[in-house]
Amino acid sequence: MKHWRLILALFLGLHLLLLLSTQFTAWPEMLFWPYLVLKGWLPYKDIGIVHSPLLVLELSFFYKVFGLRILQQKIFTWLLIVVLDLLLFKLSKKLFDTQKALLTLFFFIVLQVYYDGNGVWFDHALAIFPISIFYLLEKKRFFLTGLCWAIAFLTKQTAFWFLIPIFYSLCLSRHKKQFSSSFAQAVLLIGCILFVGLAIFGLQKDYLHWAIAFGIGTLPKFSGRLPETKVLLMSFLPYLFFIPLIVAKKKKYFTILLWAMVGMMGTFPRFELFHFQPALPFIALSFSLLVVSIKKYHRTLYPLASLTIMLLVFVMLARGIARKLNQPDRFNDTNDQKIAQVVDELTSPNQLIFVTNYWDNLYPITKTLPAIKPFIPQLPQYIYQPGVEEGILKNLEITRPRLVVRGEFDSASSVYRFPLINDYIDKNYKILTTINGVDIMQLIADL
Repeated sequence: MKHWRLILALFLGLHLLLLLSTQFTAWPEMLFWPYLVLKGWLPYKDIGIVHSPLLVLELSFFYKVFGLRILQQKIFTWLLIVVLDLLLFKLSKKLFDTQKALLTLFFFIVLQVYYDGNGVWFDHALAIFPISIFYLLEKKRFFLTGLCWAIAFLTKQTAFWFLIPIFYSLCLSRHKKQFSSSFAQAVLLIGCILFVGLAIFGLQKDYLHWAIAFGIGTLPKFSGRLPETKVLLMSFLPYLFFIPLIVAKKKKYFTILLWAMVGMMGTFPRFELFHFQPALPFIALSFSLLVVSIKKYHRTLYPLASLTIMLLVFVMLARGIARKLNQPDRFNDTNDQKIAQVVDELTSPNQLIFVTNYWDNLYPITKTLPAIKPFIPQLPQYIYQPGVEEGILKNLEITRPRLVVRGEFDSASSVYRFPLINDYIDKNYKILTTINGVDIMQLIADL
């Protein structure tokens, strides 16, 4: 295919333009956790992190080199997205051809932005792995498959679900013994490296508690709110692409569908659009294959059904992306910036403050530190565990931070008003100013 490099460059430019033009989600933890790590706090021991460690460490290194601000958070995000674009194109080109690879990339770009792709969370970082594993399985690179899966698990625990299509490939393989042995050796290698690293810093017990026992065993029991039925149905609409493909009775199409299904398992039990990110390369690939299949069935109803599905999906995606255009950064809008400015004026670098029911990125933005250590996220899933709120209260009584920032409470979020913590705040702090429902409070003894 002529001029494919030019088309690739145009597609990458289109993706960056969409990212620059749509709302960026500045997930607070993606700034806050690396900030604490760079301050010498240890993951799991000093910070209650229920996720795998790799992304936090990568962000810490990036911020160490390039600085720690929301601008750098955006740059890291967009670099990660461009890398995924290039990888998806390259692997699709090797597995199929240049035309299908370009079609796959184009549709992935639209999907990626629609499914809250303009931000970095563990699901965004995870998205690079399933398509890589799919390629390695097709090429029968079993040891590399194991390495890739193990690193994916170190990115987010929901990589566990990738074992389903991997096991399916094992069942179809003629080299089951080599497959199993090579895969297991690779996983064991990465596992040994992980636990040696944990042992060096004495984090084995803390990692097992937060990332395994709590992150896998306890946290999923706290189900989130399901979206409106319309949103739920629309989010699964692109999966309709697989219907005409499965009708074509191609075994490889079923494998792609299987990957697309396990790629969105992160939506359970807490539904968010960005949890679909690991599935999007396969949905995009299904679109590419569907376009090609239409040519083969041009004298039947197949093209009409396929084109109808495409039209429905494109209308949905276009409307969804349009709603994101020219929107302020999430977790860093004008009011958030005003709050940060006031707190910055009232504090000095490394001063201990306490933030509750508000975004944790306030700490790195104002260069302050939490008054509680270990830091436990101010969420019911964490605070209502036995002894946790009492431990935080004891921390506050010892450190007595001069400044407290507390978000507003309403009937929908009243569970966030932890009784012991907030009774202590009400008795010992006075409101200096309130900005958009967020109280900035000072210790009464210092007034």
